[in-house]
Amino acid sequence: MDRKTRKSHVEASPIAASKKKLQGAYETHWHEFYEIEYVLSGSGTYIIDGTPYTIRGGMLFFMTPQNFHSVSADDCTVYNVMFSEQPCDLRILSRLIGGESVFDTKEDLPFFDAVFHELVQNLSDEAFAECLLNAALGKIPSENRRTPSDPVAQGLLYLLRHFRENPSLAEVAEHVGYTPTYFSAVYKTDVGETFKQTLDRLRFDYAANLIAHSDLTVAQICKESGFEDYPNFIRRYKERFGTTPGNRKR
Repeated sequence: MDRKTRKSHVEASPIAASKKKLQGAYETHWHEFYEIEYVLSGSGTYIIDGTPYTIRGGMLFFMTPQNFHSVSADDCTVYNVMFSEQPCDLRILSRLIGGESVFDTKEDLPFFDAVFHELVQNLSDEAFAECLLNAALGKIPSENRRTPSDPVAQGLLYLLRHFRENPSLAEVAEHVGYTPTYFSAVYKTDVGETFKQTLDRLRFDYAANLIAHSDLTVAQICKESGFEDYPNFIRRYKERFGTTPGNRKR
């Protein structure tokens, strides 16, 4: 399974954007960064974390470092935007985390077409490119989503980037300049779940994707997902999904 790294795609420049054609099958892969694919025309199927979505003009697909996806496209014209969190308004980006990945924005197609066109043409102007990217992110629907405070948004995005390393509450709190106790309290208020609940959700969902789409052994998946205790991983996985990872893999 293809793993697209930050170093190879968004290290030299935090935003990469292009207008391109998609034709044929693109196998399951995932990124260490964020990606938007905006469909201008064409048809096909987009599969994100095992769920298929019909491709049509005006569809916007938003992928985080947690999502696994594949595409089967028939003469699609799309804007592709790959980016790190660095150029983003963290509060805008963080409210998109943990929600939907697919949006029907046909009514806003002229807006997204214009913004992404300008982005492709002006990547060398970093300040302008950042404004355009944040304008696009801000236009993505976000009904019923919380907008966390700046430190919590910073912590949430740090967690999304490093969840496979099993970061501690103290580590993330230090990263945003809060004490662990205070960060824990404001995190739950802003996000709607505890720090540990978010970390577990990210790690277990990632493990489930690896089980479905990779050839790694269960022991390798345990380690890759940030779990150090193999028996504990098996027990908690079964509690969460109702079956053991070995059964799912078969």
